[in-house]
Amino acid sequence: MNNFNRSSEPDTVQYSEAVTTAVMNITMKLRETQNFNLALTSSAAEIGRLCGTDKCAVYTVDKTTKHCAFINAEGVRKDLLDKISAEMGRTPYEMAEAWTRDLGDSDCIILRTPEEVKDIDPVWCRSLQSEGLTNIILYALRFNQNLAGFIWAASFDPDKIMQVKEILELTSFIIAAVISNHQLTSRLEVMSTVDVFSQVNSKDTAGGTLPQT
Repeated sequence: MNNFNRSSEPDTVQYSEAVTTAVMNITMKLRETQNFNLALTSSAAEIGRLCGTDKCAVYTVDKTTKHCAFINAEGVRKDLLDKISAEMGRTPYEMAEAWTRDLGDSDCIILRTPEEVKDIDPVWCRSLQSEGLTNIILYALRFNQNLAGFIWAASFDPDKIMQVKEILELTSFIIAAVISNHQLTSRLEVMSTVDVFSQVNSKDTAGGTLPQT
């Protein structure tokens, strides 16, 4: 098992030209696609293709609402989220907390086999084994040091482990920013429709009087 920290900003010079070009294409698609879920779905599909696996997913985490979502190449997969949550005996948010503990002070964890994490997180180890995953690279998605989620690729060609790490590291920056921006926008939309003090829909107070209780 290996843990890594990434630099505060992506330095594309250190990566292969093919990886850099592919990641730039993903970045452009993320910025051009207005639908949040569709943007992450297409990104997961493209990243999985680059990594040579269909086991690629984005796991969003909203620390304010404690809401999490599992998104892969097929879209938002609540069924898979519920399945993994049940397997691990943890709520989706507790799963995120456990992965944060597994990472420690690192941004990335590389498991060449599920058994490598058995000592620090046997529950996750059993889940990986039950899903038939042979290996996994998990990256934390952080924006301004705040956790926005995770991204991972699993069951890829072990000979391409560093290339997969490069792809996930580079894409993690833009995906974290997209998720963080979406969460902020969603909170602002809620604040615009609900009075934060009374929790009354602002439409009810638009006329200047509170509704009768």
